[in-house]
Amino acid sequence: TGLTNGERFAPEETLTIEAEVDAATGQLLVRATGASPAGGVAGLQVPLVNLHAEHRLYVASFGGLYYDRTMDPALISLGHAPFWEAPVVGVEGPRGSLGLWVEDAEFHPHFAFLSYSGRSFSAAIEYLNLMPFDKLKETRSFTWRLDAFAGGWVEAMTPYRDWYARQFAPELKLRAATTWADKIQVVIDHADHTDETYRQVADLFGPETVLFHDWNARAPAFDHDLPDWTPRAGYMDQVKRLHEHGFRAMAYVNTYCVNYNSPVFRRDHIERFGLTRKMQMGRYAASSDSFQTAKDGQLLYLDPLSAEWRRYHTDMMIRWREETGTDANYEDVAGTAGDFGNGVVEGKFAAQGGVEQFRELLRRNPTVPMASEYAPADVAFAVRWPLRYQQVWGGEKTRIWWMQHMRPVSAYLFGPLQRPWIPVIRAESELARHVVVACSDALGGMGQCAATAAEFQATGGMTAHMRQRAALFARQQLEPCFELGRAAPELACTYRDSQGGLYRYFAEANVQQMVGPDGRPLYQRVMGSRELKTPLTLPGWPALVEGRLFGLDPEAHYALMPGPAEAPRVQVHELPENAKIIRCESTAERTILSLAAVDPQGPRSGQVRLSAPAGVSAVVLNDRPVGAPGTATTYDVELPATFALFVGRPGVGKNGQPLGDGQEQGRYITLATGLERGGRYSIPHRAGLPIPGVKQPPTALFLNGGSECELALDYATTVPEQAALEVYVRNRQFRYGNGAVARLYLNGRVVRELDFGPRDGVWDTDVHLWHIPLGRFAGQPLAVTIASDAKTENNADSLWWTAPALVADPEQKERFVRVTEAGEVPEGGAGR
Repeated sequence: TGLTNGERFAPEETLTIEAEVDAATGQLLVRATGASPAGGVAGLQVPLVNLHAEHRLYVASFGGLYYDRTMDPALISLGHAPFWEAPVVGVEGPRGSLGLWVEDAEFHPHFAFLSYSGRSFSAAIEYLNLMPFDKLKETRSFTWRLDAFAGGWVEAMTPYRDWYARQFAPELKLRAATTWADKIQVVIDHADHTDETYRQVADLFGPETVLFHDWNARAPAFDHDLPDWTPRAGYMDQVKRLHEHGFRAMAYVNTYCVNYNSPVFRRDHIERFGLTRKMQMGRYAASSDSFQTAKDGQLLYLDPLSAEWRRYHTDMMIRWREETGTDANYEDVAGTAGDFGNGVVEGKFAAQGGVEQFRELLRRNPTVPMASEYAPADVAFAVRWPLRYQQVWGGEKTRIWWMQHMRPVSAYLFGPLQRPWIPVIRAESELARHVVVACSDALGGMGQCAATAAEFQATGGMTAHMRQRAALFARQQLEPCFELGRAAPELACTYRDSQGGLYRYFAEANVQQMVGPDGRPLYQRVMGSRELKTPLTLPGWPALVEGRLFGLDPEAHYALMPGPAEAPRVQVHELPENAKIIRCESTAERTILSLAAVDPQGPRSGQVRLSAPAGVSAVVLNDRPVGAPGTATTYDVELPATFALFVGRPGVGKNGQPLGDGQEQGRYITLATGLERGGRYSIPHRAGLPIPGVKQPPTALFLNGGSECELALDYATTVPEQAALEVYVRNRQFRYGNGAVARLYLNGRVVRELDFGPRDGVWDTDVHLWHIPLGRFAGQPLAVTIASDAKTENNADSLWWTAPALVADPEQKERFVRVTEAGEVPEGGAGR
C-alpha cells in the first residue's frame, strides 16, 4: 500500500507480489494482484530493475534485436507485432545471463517496457486486463519466470523456446510435414516472368530452392474489393509455367481485411458474422471503425475471434489452392491479432482468435505452407517465412542501427523451419538494399533478389551482391544454427551448410561480413569508412593497392565480393588526404574519375597520382587539358576535381547534326558509389517529340528504370568552331510516382539538372530545351552524357530525351527554357 508514481499517492490502491522458487527447475516464479476502488485498472507489472549498464537486453522485436549502453537514455515500449513477438527477454551480462519470460498458453494481452537510465537497465513484461478498463477494479497477473544462466541470450531464452515447442508440438509437426518447403532458400518477389528469366534463375539457384511470390494475384486492385479471391487474368498460367520450370509459387492473401460493401462483402453477408475491432490500445479513447460508420470501399481489419470468419477465410484459402494451384500463401496482417475490445467470444479472447485461425489453416489446408506479416507467438507455430519489412519501418538512422543490433531471436524461439523473409520491393536504393541483406543475414534469413533481365546483368553494387549472396544460400543450403555458449559480441548469426560446415556472420559498425568454414570472408559490406584492408574486391574501384581500398566515401555503401575484379581503366595510386572518389566509370572512348572533399571544411588542394593504360591520348582536368598520362603521373588538384581520360581522338562533330549513330545503349551508374552496376540498357521506345515551332519533330528516346542508378547515354566528339550543344527533354508523367531527375554532363561534370517530380502536386510536362555554348572546347575532345535518375523509385517515370546535337552558335549564349505554344519561357524551378 502507499503506492505512488513519484508525483501523487494512491492510498486506497494495493499491489501484492508473490514469489516462490520452483523446486523442479530452480526458476523464480512471480505473480501479482492489484486493486483500486476507483476502477480503471489496466494491468500491472513487476519489473526487473538495477541491471548493470554492461548488460544487453535481447528481445523478439522485428525478428530480434538487442539494446545496450550505446543507446541514449530512454523508456522503450514494445507491444504487438512487429515490435513485440514473444513475452521473453534475454539479459546477457559480462559473465552470465538472466532470462525473464512468461509461459502463457492462453495468450493474455501484454506489453513490454525497457528502460535505460544512462546508468542501469530495467525490463518489464506487463500483464493487461481485457479492454475496456474503465470499470475494472482489480487484476491478477500471469506468472513471470526468472532464471540465471552461464551462457548468453540463446541459453537464457531456451526455457521459453522449449515450452513453446511442447505447447504447439502438433501444430509444429503439421508445419514440418510439407517437406519441399525445407529447401526454399530464395524468395523472389519482383520478376520479369519470362522463360529466359526462369532459365537463368534455375541455373543460378536450382529450381527447388526458389519460391516466386506474387503481390497481386487477385483480379481486383491491391487492397480493393476484399475478400474477392478471383484470380488475376494470366495468374494461373503463370503458376503453371513456374511449375514447369520446377519452381514453387506463393501469392499474397489477406487474413483479416475486408472492403466494406464490396461485391463479395455483400454477396456473402459478411456483416452478419464479421467482427470489427472496437478498440485499439494505442488510441484507447478514440472511436473505432464499424460496419455502421464505414464508408463504401473502406478497408476494415476484422477480429478473428469470430469462429465463422475463421471458417470462411479457411474455406476461401482452400478454394484458392484448388482453383489456382498456388503452393504457398503470404497471409498478410496475420500477426495483428490481439485484444480489440470484443471481450470473450465463444470462449475465446484477445489473440486466441489468431491462434485458432492459424490452427485451422494448418489442419484444413495442410499442404500450403505460409508466410505471414510478421509472426508473433500466437501465429508463429504455423508460419514458415515471417516477413520482415525493415526497409520501410523507421528512418535511416534506425535502419543503420538495426544492421548492427539485429540477432536471430525469433528464428530461434519459433524454429527450426522458420526463416525470416525480407522482400526486395521498396528497396531500390543502395542503402535500402544494404538494409535488406544485412538484416536478413543477422536474423537467420534467406536469399532474396529481383529476377529481372536488367538486374541479372549487374556485376557490381548491392544488386549483384544480392544475387550472389542468394546463390551462396541456395547452393550450400545454409540454415541458422545456435550454440549455447557465449559468443563474440559482433557475431550476429551462425549458419550451417548441408555438409555441416559453419558460416559466421559478423556485424560491426563499419564492416559486415560472412566468413566461411575456412575462416575467409565470402562477402563484405562496408559503410562509414574511408579505407579498408580486405582480401576481397570492389568491382570497378580504381584505388586498390596491396589489398587496401582507399578513397572510399564514408556516406556510401559498398558490396565487396571474392575473385579477381576486372581492372578499371584508370589506376589511382595516391589521393589528397581529404579526398574521396565519387564517380569512376568508363566507355570505350573515355573514362571519368571524379573526386570530392570528405570534410567540406577540410583542405581542398593536394596531389593525385594516376596510371592509365596505353591508348589514352588526352587527359582533361576540370575541363582543362593537362596532357596524356605516363606511368603514375602526378597532378595538382583543387577539390572537387573531375578527370576525363580519352582513348584515341573522337571525330569532329558537324553542326546541325545529333551526336551518336542512333544505336547507343544506356549504362547503369550507381549514384551512391559512382561505379557502374553492369549491364546495358537498350532503348525500348523511340517516338517523335512534338515541339512547338519545330516542323519536323526530332526522335526522342525513353530513358527510365534505373532504380538506384542513373541511366546514362554517352557520346564523344571533337568540338568544331562556334558550336553549341542542344538537347530536349520532356517528362510525360502527370499522376504517379515521384518523378525523375534529368542531368546533362560535359566531361563528367554536371552542367544542368532538373527534378521533374511534382511540386505542390503540379507536374511539369513541358518540353525543355538546354542550349550550352561550347566555344571554350573548340578543337578539344568532349564527353557528353545525358542521364535519368529515378530517385530510387522507378514507378511510372517517363523521361524522354533527344540525342544531343551540335548547332552553330556565333553568339555563344546559353538558354535553359521551356518551349511552349506561347514561345520560350525561362526554365526556372530547381535547375542547375
